[in-house]
Amino acid sequence: MSEYRTYIVDEKDLGLWDDYISRSEGGTIFHRLDWLKAAADQSNTQLIPVAVSKGEDLVCLMPFFYKKKYGLKILLSPPNRCYVSYLGPVMNIISSNRYKYEWTYISILDEIIHFAERQIGFDYFRIIHTTAIQDMRPYVWKGYSFTPKYTYMFDLSGGHDKIYSEFNHAARKGLRKAANNGNISISRGQNHAYDVLSLAEKRSYDQNIQFRVHEEYFKKLMDSSFAINIESTAVMYNGNVIAGSIDLIDGNNVYAWIGAFNKEEGISGVGELVLWEKIKDFHKRGYKTFDIVDANIIRLCKHKSKYGADLVSYFEVYKTSLKGKIALGLMNKYKKRQND
Repeated sequence: MSEYRTYIVDEKDLGLWDDYISRSEGGTIFHRLDWLKAAADQSNTQLIPVAVSKGEDLVCLMPFFYKKKYGLKILLSPPNRCYVSYLGPVMNIISSNRYKYEWTYISILDEIIHFAERQIGFDYFRIIHTTAIQDMRPYVWKGYSFTPKYTYMFDLSGGHDKIYSEFNHAARKGLRKAANNGNISISRGQNHAYDVLSLAEKRSYDQNIQFRVHEEYFKKLMDSSFAINIESTAVMYNGNVIAGSIDLIDGNNVYAWIGAFNKEEGISGVGELVLWEKIKDFHKRGYKTFDIVDANIIRLCKHKSKYGADLVSYFEVYKTSLKGKIALGLMNKYKKRQND
């Protein structure tokens, strides 16, 4: 009999969820309960909050999102259409012994996998882990596949001057042009968050990219308990927002969540200026890391690599049942015929 107990957290016990997330390895703002509920609404999925306990001790929380589509059982973490970069399990393993730590971690993941397979069931399964979860062996040993993914992350502890020294020539040149433009100013806080959101949506439309953060979803987040963790930085030009970002403050860490600029204005360096102003501000306020999120598309990497941030890996794990493989194969063939 397993020494662990894995179960769905009862609604009345969810009050302890956020406290555990805040003090555990790999817990992020995306794991907070209000965000999970908003993501479930946005993605039209059922949130299944799973916990793993060892005796009286809670050792892991795992948010799953479940839906049925085309007769398939789909189990995700995070769900689609909610613009969440990472999710998956959050653990609190306290041990200075490397062997004990490693096999506690493996045992907890075994519990999560077993529960997903036997208690929930799925035809398609996918987890995108946080950067804190690096060991994929428990999945591999059980026949799951994984894909490495990457993000760029600034270490703010060394100071902004050190970060600036890693900017390449093009990044510095663009920054100087924007910083010396007398018609440009910077606005911080939440005053222009919806303006930045609209600009990002327009930019996605112009690039024929589906935008995932609809205003209704964003409003739910802004009206939630962690609205104070959502900040915007906007570049103003003659009173109008021409570039900006929406960032998430998460303990000692910051995530660059949404960013955009108005290319039609033709003003050089506004992207560099937004980034640089945030780096200085976040360092001054004592944050440790600044994750500029996503280094997986070559177009984005060519731009983001100019700033010399550290390349950090994380992992996507997935598995498809035989029924799922047949159904997905048929759907892909149908879509191909529709596009021919």
